Amino acid sequence: MKNLITTFLTFNLLMLANHTFAQSKKDTTRYLYKPEWKETLKQTPKDAKRWQDFELHARMYAKYAVPEEKTLPIVFNIINVGGETKVTPEGIASQLQVLNDAFAGKIKGESSKIFENVIAGDSKIRFCQGSPQGKKDGIYITNKTTAYDLNSLSLISDNKEGLEGAKKDEYINVWVTELPDELGGFAILPGHDDERDGIYIDPDFFGIRRDQKYYHSGKTLIHLMGQYLGLKPLWTTGDCQDDEVEDTPIHNAPNTSCFKGMHISMCPGNPQEMVGNFMDSNPDDCAYMFTKGQIARIHATLGDLGYRKGLLKGQKLCDGKVEEDEKTLESRSAITHLDFTLVPNPAETMVEIWYEQPDRSIPVKVEVFGINNQLMHSQTVPAIGEYRGKVSLDIREWPIGQYYVTLNTGKEIKTKTLLTVK
Repeated sequence: MKNLITTFLTFNLLMLANHTFAQSKKDTTRYLYKPEWKETLKQTPKDAKRWQDFELHARMYAKYAVPEEKTLPIVFNIINVGGETKVTPEGIASQLQVLNDAFAGKIKGESSKIFENVIAGDSKIRFCQGSPQGKKDGIYITNKTTAYDLNSLSLISDNKEGLEGAKKDEYINVWVTELPDELGGFAILPGHDDERDGIYIDPDFFGIRRDQKYYHSGKTLIHLMGQYLGLKPLWTTGDCQDDEVEDTPIHNAPNTSCFKGMHISMCPGNPQEMVGNFMDSNPDDCAYMFTKGQIARIHATLGDLGYRKGLLKGQKLCDGKVEEDEKTLESRSAITHLDFTLVPNPAETMVEIWYEQPDRSIPVKVEVFGINNQLMHSQTVPAIGEYRGKVSLDIREWPIGQYYVTLNTGKEIKTKTLLTVK
């Protein structure tokens, strides 16, 4: 049996994801870690070089990619304790709806004007109950006499002592069972623990819970899902550390209350914190948003160069999703040639080049030529794992006139005319 510290190191429990709660889980404020566990926050992924490469890819993706719709399969692994059933199929359905509403941008909340332009809206990501062989409803259920303690958490996903779940590279496994002491849930970051990869949550924080005071709307799983798909909490591993997302402010600590109006950060250069972001620690009443940068990072995690690309098989693994999968494939197959659109055209200050190409694995070279074939702009967009992308150009210093925009993939070249006006 592993001791407490070894268990947490193995799980990377507190690697930017743990949710801990006081003994009275219905009335407590939610905390994401305890001070004595800070050392475990410093754990690194198994392959540090690959993680660095992914960070670079995620930044490029956020800048250039136009993501496609993605449906991800979830398998719910329910371990009832002591004969008590806290999670029902109806409860699972309500939790799944909350999750989809969050990623569709349907959960509304109060936002400061400073953050209005970065709210993601519809992420183009959806979730469904997966259909592993022999379990068409996407639910595994077993019973246990006593709850897990801190020394036995590693057994939750064990096929002998717990419930193994579905294939961890093709399904999102969510284990719902009584967690010990103050622990309410945790998620494994991509690339950190293949054996126990997934999400773990206490049933008191799962689904719609009218008996809960602060966490009654099923939003704990939204935060954990963000973590599982590559997001970090806004304060990350310590005070004022970056979460690697460009459009989120740095928090000096988790926010465990709702604030009306501005909430000031103690971090230099970040005067206002993004209270209400799902990757903060707000009560459910005020958690309502992801940013565009956070959603781009999730899509990068799901792309060809990301850690979770196996989940894209999900549209074939979910009941009722075969038609949607065929529709997506048809959309992709319709892109047979390199093409792009200039928005706006004519343009005055900024112009965006929205392009599509049939091969998402190759880079695109963008060049703009002016009068007398003068090169005004040149850049190469790296392969970003999507068929569609965008490039933004600041043209305020360019003379009024006619320009030629050329895109080159090495296989195809396409040129269009851009007009600038004042």
